[in-house]
Parts: sequence; C-alpha cells; structure tokens
Amino acid sequence: MYWISPSFQDDHFPRPWTRDAKIALFADRVRGWQIAIAQQVASNVVNSGYAVLSILLSYFEMFAKYEDGFVGAGQSREYFRRGAQAVLGDFFPRDPTAAAATADHLYEGVRCGLYHVGQTQGQVWLTEALQGRPVMRVNEAITINPQLLVEHVRAHFGTYVAKLLDPSESDLRARFEARFDSDAGLSSP
Repeated sequence: MYWISPSFQDDHFPRPWTRDAKIALFADRVRGWQIAIAQQVASNVVNSGYAVLSILLSYFEMFAKYEDGFVGAGQSREYFRRGAQAVLGDFFPRDPTAAAATADHLYEGVRCGLYHVGQTQGQVWLTEALQGRPVMRVNEAITINPQLLVEHVRAHFGTYVAKLLDPSESDLRARFEARFDSDAGLSSP
C-alpha cells in the first residue's frame, strides 16, 4: 500500500473511482500537500515569503485547467493568467487591459522569476505589512503579502470544492473529472 494523498492510501477508494472519490482525493491533495504546507511555512519560518509563493504559485494554473476541463499539456501562461485573475481578480485593476497586464506581470515577475531565477523580477515586492491587509496591491509595482495569500487561496479552494460537491454543478464536475482523468499522475488505475 502507498499514500495517494495525505489522508488516503491506494486501497481507500474502491475502483473504479467515483467522481466524488476523485473530488475527495483531489481536495485532500491540494489542501494537504500544498495549502497546509504553505500555511506551516508561513506560520513557522521567518522570512518565508518566497518559499510560500513557490508553494502556492502552481495553484493558479492548476485551478484554471481543472475549471476549464483542459486535457493535455502546455498553455501554462494562458492558464496561469486565467487562474490568477479568477483567484486574485478583486485585487486587479478594473480596466481589462490593465488587468491583463497585471496577470502577465504576475506570470513573468513572480511565477517565471521564482521558477527560473529564484527571485521575483520586475517590480514585485513581498511584505507582511500592507495597509488594510489586502493580499496584493497593484500600482507601479505589485506588492504581495504571502501570509495573507495562503488564507485567500485556502478560501478560494474551499469555494471551488463546495461547487464540485454540488450535484447541480454538473458541467463543472464533468470538466473537473476530464482534467483529473487526463493527468496520468492523478487518474485512477
């Protein structure tokens, strides 16, 4: 036996997996292997903002691909931008052109910066002291509070999972399952 998520071993769900079993497994993986780890790091490690961002950045693209039912690989930029706008849109400028530029700036300056050079690039700053406690502020630069980002992502994911568990959300559930099944690392054997 082996662990397929933080709470479930490979024999926990009878095969073939039902849609609700897939949702439970997916939710446990994201909560346990991503969000909870980011929370632990944010709460217990001094100067952990970059590590927290590194853990959470994959959430945006992953969420958008599941929400869309994207089957395949690639299109990281497009799906990261969609996910960032869906998750952080309240902090984006209202103007659609400026919002798209913010999504691009997050992709290049945060995602690509951290993944490819180990730091943010292009006027992206981390802080724990944003006035009014927003997760992110956009002006000439982008300022992000990684500790608050953890809670924001946790809340967003909870809303998404609640919708997935709602039988009346049949289209959303079908798109989720298409993505889940397409990923060889996540599909049920």
